[in-house]
Amino acid sequence: MHATDTRDPAAVIKGDERMIRVLQQAVRDRQLAPKHDIIVDADGVDIPLGRAVILRARDRARSTRKPHNVARKLFVTELLTELAWSEARVLNRPLEEEDVPDARARLWDIDGVTAGLDALWPLLTPECSSPAC
Repeated sequence: MHATDTRDPAAVIKGDERMIRVLQQAVRDRQLAPKHDIIVDADGVDIPLGRAVILRARDRARSTRKPHNVARKLFVTELLTELAWSEARVLNRPLEEEDVPDARARLWDIDGVTAGLDALWPLLTPECSSPAC
């Protein structure tokens, strides 16, 4: 910024091309992968979710090169699919391929499942870009 530059210093920083990399890294930092397998609480049913599955879903979503919130849909859908199959194994219940969409929808309506997936890839808004919101 030159001495005669009357622009707001914050606007100058935000408009700098280097901010693109800063913002990209900030978004990637919100796309978490646990260090170990996790357990998702589905109304008292502990459903295991493997770290490898989470990493694969994260990498596939990132590879779309779509914005964070758009790519999140693929990430969530893939993990809900895995949770549906995992739940069926835990409960020793058969699950047919054609029943998976209903199982995903049912799981998404469970607060523990939604919270678990949101912690891994939160929906970001301009007002809230941290998982603590």
